[in-house]
Amino acid sequence: MESQSPRALRRYLDYGKRAKQGVGLGELRQWLGRILHDEDEVYTPQDQALAFEISAGERIADGMVELQRVIPDLVLFTGTIDKVFLYRQILSPAGGLERQAAFAKILQARYPKSWAWIAERAAARGWATEPDSRDFLLEQFLEQLEGISPLSREGLGQDRLVGFLQQELRDKEAALRRLQGDLEYAEDRARRAHQSLRQAEEEGRKLHQQLREARENGEKLRQERSRRIQLDRQAAEAGDEAERLRAECAKLDARLRQMAQRLVEAERRQGPATLKLEVPQLRQLEARQLLGLEGNPGEEDLSQARRRFAAALHSDRVGALPAWVGQLFDQVLSAVNEACDRLKR
Repeated sequence: MESQSPRALRRYLDYGKRAKQGVGLGELRQWLGRILHDEDEVYTPQDQALAFEISAGERIADGMVELQRVIPDLVLFTGTIDKVFLYRQILSPAGGLERQAAFAKILQARYPKSWAWIAERAAARGWATEPDSRDFLLEQFLEQLEGISPLSREGLGQDRLVGFLQQELRDKEAALRRLQGDLEYAEDRARRAHQSLRQAEEEGRKLHQQLREARENGEKLRQERSRRIQLDRQAAEAGDEAERLRAECAKLDARLRQMAQRLVEAERRQGPATLKLEVPQLRQLEARQLLGLEGNPGEEDLSQARRRFAAALHSDRVGALPAWVGQLFDQVLSAVNEACDRLKR
């Protein structure tokens, strides 16, 4: 019964076609009754379930008007309440129409599709071509079911129902008190958890702040390390350049000292009157030849040449020698500067 649907009912024995046309329904009820009272077990339980639901639905549709006129009674049942149970209660005359209407409401709530099908059949009663007749075969089948499995009549007493509801109310109040206790306990735990959460959030904020500061410090350290590496590289390059300049200055100094020594010796042999400076001849040399440069020197090359000659020929470096040596160095530096100025132009 639980697996049946209005679609399956309409297809069974052309029931849907007969109901739509409104003909052959009396014959169909007899046929359904013979299926219900199948003593030779010709039909399957599936067929008997379909036959019972069609027969019960047609009978309920016959009395739909009366069921809708009364106020449903208040009923209380425990245990399994399936579709067969509801059909039998609605079709049982015990308890009156109020009780039948109450079970009809339950059927409508639990099985809305089946109830819609019954209501549709009840609405079609106004244009049916065959008059409704009492289905004795269905009544006999219901009596057989009553003998096999009697319907429970409990729950119809008002006093017993009130007592049962009062006990249910007391049980609900006790359960409510337990729930309130559980709720208070849960609220206390929630407050503690919320407090722990706030503490965790505060610690998280502090850790986030520390992490941000650590990242900033790390970035600063990386920048400082890069700057130091760059400075170390520049210092190494400057050291190499200074070492090279010192080597060149040492060479020039040695040459000049040799020249000065030779001049001193020549002066000693010939005397100061015979000493002749050859600086004008230096000025007549080609600028690149004088400076010892090749190609097209740039400003940086000319600046380095100036520094090298100044470091080697500055008059302060020969203060211990005779005065003419400082004069000679100044004249040579003047020729060097003039050569650099010519190359710049």
